[in-house]
Amino acid sequence: MGRKRKSGLDVCPFDVNMLSDIRMRRLIRLYQGDSIAVYTAALFLIYRDGYYMEYDDDTRFKLSENTGVSEAMVDAIITDAVACGLFDSEVFASARVLTSQEIQDTYVAECAKTKRKVEIKPIIISSEEMPINSEEISINSEEIAINSEEMPVNSAFTPKNSEEMEV
Repeated sequence: MGRKRKSGLDVCPFDVNMLSDIRMRRLIRLYQGDSIAVYTAALFLIYRDGYYMEYDDDTRFKLSENTGVSEAMVDAIITDAVACGLFDSEVFASARVLTSQEIQDTYVAECAKTKRKVEIKPIIISSEEMPINSEEISINSEEIAINSEEMPVNSAFTPKNSEEMEV
């Protein structure tokens, strides 16, 4: 029996310009260092399990415990982070899920580095938004061998004459 497939990341890269991002600067102006702590802790929880996270009472509690920020303040910071565009507002409004295109792109890129197959749920990213890179999809003709001798071409092929075709 094989190991359980890991869905999250062990390491998540940070954009060195994160503090220069106007969205983050607005949060910092409102909540000072608490905003950085809550946003970073949210990213850690998201990437630990994949590319999104349901935002519920348990998540609010975890973020509060991890950062030392009150649950009410966590709610305010997350609400404003969604409003600023750090998290996708449509997905948050419809499913109470924290994610963004940037988070998903980072997750896909990190999985590609480790050559891990990525399965993105359609509610988060539609197939139209998911880029397909033909260089990453390799088809080895040696692995997929099609032998014309083994494939019946004649529509009159029956089990009677299949014994004759054994190679």
